[in-house]
Amino acid sequence: MPRFVILLHKPGTASAHLKHFDFMMETQEGTELSTWRWDRLPNASIEFQGLQLAPHRLEYLNYEGEISGGRGHVSQQVTGTYLEAISCRDSEWEIQLESEELAGILRGLHIKDDQWLFDFRQA
Repeated sequence: MPRFVILLHKPGTASAHLKHFDFMMETQEGTELSTWRWDRLPNASIEFQGLQLAPHRLEYLNYEGEISGGRGHVSQQVTGTYLEAISCRDSEWEIQLESEELAGILRGLHIKDDQWLFDFRQA
C-alpha cells in the first residue's frame, strides 16, 4: 500500500513561511512525493485549503530533523498508508487514510493554480 506522512514544519531563518504541516504521499509514479502545505491537521467534517508544493524526495517519508539552507525543522505528526494510489496529475481524488493517529477519508479537489480544497471524514 502507498504511504503518506504529515510533517510539522517549523521554519528557520531562511524561510518566509509560518509554522505549517506538509502532507506528503506516494503516488502511482513512485518516484517522488506529492506534497501540499496545510495550516492545520485534518479533523472531522471541516473543509480547509492547502497549497500544492513541488514534489519532494521519498526520503521525507521517514525523515525528521533539520532542513538544509536554514529552512527549518520537520517532525512527523502522522504516518500511515492509504488505499489505491493516485496519480500526481489527478485534479480530484479521494483516499482512505489508515494510521494510528488519523483514519478516514481524505478528499482533495484542485481549485486553481496551486490551490486545493480538502475535506476529511473520520472512519
